[in-house]
Order: sequence, then structure tokens, then C-alpha cells
Amino acid sequence: ITKFENKEKFINKLWIFDTPNNFLVCGGFYSNGKGERNDSDGIMSFKINNTGGIYDEVYHDIPLELLNMFESKKTVKKNEKKEEKGEEAKFKDLKLKNLNVDKEGNVVLIGEQDFVIAYTNSKGNTYYRYFYQDIFAAKINKAGGLDWMKKIPKNQYGTQGQSGMSYKYFFANNNHYLVFLDNIKNIEIATDKAPERHMDGKGGYLTAVKIADSDGTLKKGSILNAREVEDFKLHQFSTNRVFKVSENAFMFEAYKKNKEDVMIKVELN
Repeated sequence: ITKFENKEKFINKLWIFDTPNNFLVCGGFYSNGKGERNDSDGIMSFKINNTGGIYDEVYHDIPLELLNMFESKKTVKKNEKKEEKGEEAKFKDLKLKNLNVDKEGNVVLIGEQDFVIAYTNSKGNTYYRYFYQDIFAAKINKAGGLDWMKKIPKNQYGTQGQSGMSYKYFFANNNHYLVFLDNIKNIEIATDKAPERHMDGKGGYLTAVKIADSDGTLKKGSILNAREVEDFKLHQFSTNRVFKVSENAFMFEAYKKNKEDVMIKVELN
């Protein structure tokens, strides 16, 4: 049993991974204890040796400049006012979704803004709206330094749970890939613009984001229009049906209608 003294830091989510180098790696998000449970101020990691000792404990704040990227002017102004008052603007509703640890102990954390809002109408009926928004990714190297930190704009909205929303992550050819359905207007979005909404079940463009593990270089592109794949439309797309088949390709399954499924293979550049 090892006691972790996190002092004034409040851990939102912490994942623990084994490595072949005789130590464990822990990584996650933290906050200063104020705000909602999933609002994050930064990322953290530490190692645990084979006797239970904790070492290489590091914290990296999410800078205001990153928080304000791909946000509305109203949100930017609100964040800046918080900072002026001595309060900390946060990455809201950020949930840890993936943590990649290599054999050297380098850590890549990926999170997503994921939340649900409940509404009650005048008749007392309650219904829910599901939101899967911006993706956050960062790399802490084996020495504890921050190699890179990225924010990927996304604005998905639906009424049937996760369905075709959120993203699929996999690592290939020393790159981190994020695949999701998006509004085509967001492919070349400016950093001072908020992303356009993508409605779940209304088509969308299958989008891939590639982040180089070495330096965080980010490339983004549209793969296909879900409404126009050759001579048919894709239905019931789900990120859970996306899977890596090699270092150079991934595949996914979708419903074509008329009781017929289709498998599509995408080659990576």
C-alpha cells in the first residue's frame, strides 16, 4: 500500500499501467478542487517502483491560450475574466478516454468533453441530450517534461446516447490517430472560431486527425462523406466499429440498408 500525497491537487481520473522496465506509470487529469467534477486544470503523471515508492511526480497546467482555441468570443472573454480575478479557467467536462504508455515510460493522455443534459417539459417528461465535444491530447516524456499539448475541435450532438459520436483512437507508424464523424465546415477551421455542430444520425464526414508522437505535428483531413460512399449511403455508423488492421490501415463496418452491411478499408498516409 502506497500513500500518494497530492496536496492541493484534486485528481479527476487516474490510470495505472505496467511497463517492462520494472515500474508502474500513472497518469491523469487534476483540478484545484473547485468547479465541477470533470473540469480539469491540467495533466499529471508519476511512477511507482517495485517497492511501492513514488517518484518523477509532475504536473502540467493547461494554458489559457489552449483553452481559448476554437471557442466563441463569449467563452474567451469569460475565461479571460476568470484569470484576471485570480480564478483559473478550466477545460470543462473533460473525461480521460485513452492513455498510451510506451516501453520507455513516455505517456500520452487523451480526453474528450463528454456530458449529458436532462430536460423536463411542461408535462413532466424528462429527455436527454448527449454532447461529445473537443478532444484534448498531450504527451509527458519519460523525464516528466511536456513534449506537446493539443486541442482538437469537435461539436457532436445527439439524442440516442453515444451512437455514432465520440472518436476512435489508435497508434500506428509512430503517430496517434483520432477518427470521428464531423461537420465538413470544421476541416480547416480557424483557431478563433468555434466548431460547427454535427448532428448524430445526419450523415457527416469521416474525419481523421494524425498527431506525430515525436513533436506533436498535427494533420487533419476528411476521408469520406457518410451520405455518399460510391452509390449508397452509410447508416448506423459507430466509432466502436472502427478497428486497426495494420500499421498502414484501419477498417470499419456500417449498415448499408436492405439488411446488408459493408466493410470499408482506409489506408493511412
